[in-house]
Amino acid sequence: MEQLIENLIDAYRDLDSAYVEFNHMLDSEPALRTDYAEWCEEQGLSLRNGFKEYAAEYIASQNSIWDTLKDFDNEE
Repeated sequence: MEQLIENLIDAYRDLDSAYVEFNHMLDSEPALRTDYAEWCEEQGLSLRNGFKEYAAEYIASQNSIWDTLKDFDNEE
C-alpha cells in the first residue's frame, strides 16, 4: 500500500489530486479497498485519514532528504 501511495504522490505531484485518484481507485476496485482497510488497521490509521497521514510522513521524509543534501553542500 505504501508503494501505491508513494507512486500516486510522485505521479501527481499534488496531494489533493493524488488523493482524488486514490479514492477513485478504491471505489472501482473492491479488493484494493479491502487491502487498504487491512493496511490502515495494521498501521493504526483511520480509513478516513490513512492516505493523508501516510502521505504527510512520506512528503516529510522526502523533504528531509533534500535538507540533508543542503547541509552537506554547506559543509564544503
